[in-house]
Amino acid sequence: DAQPLYRLGVAHALSTAGMRFEINGHTDVTGRLGYNISLSQLRAASVVDYLTARGVPRERMRAQGFGPLELLPGYPPRSPQHRRVEVVALR
Repeated sequence: DAQPLYRLGVAHALSTAGMRFEINGHTDVTGRLGYNISLSQLRAASVVDYLTARGVPRERMRAQGFGPLELLPGYPPRSPQHRRVEVVALR
């Protein structure tokens, strides 16, 4: 299940690592594709703002919105599990 970022220590981990990260927002299939792409982009941008306020350099993160284009396997298309933000380390 999802955990608040502050509990996971994500900001600290990202600010001390010397890597870059994608912050990827996702939605379920409810609604129009264009709206969901925008919503997922806003979700990702909010996480970037949150992490920046906690010391992670903004230039090391890139917010992206995928809408419903990358659903999690094993869940119905309208499942709330698809409404998420993932932090992906880039190599």
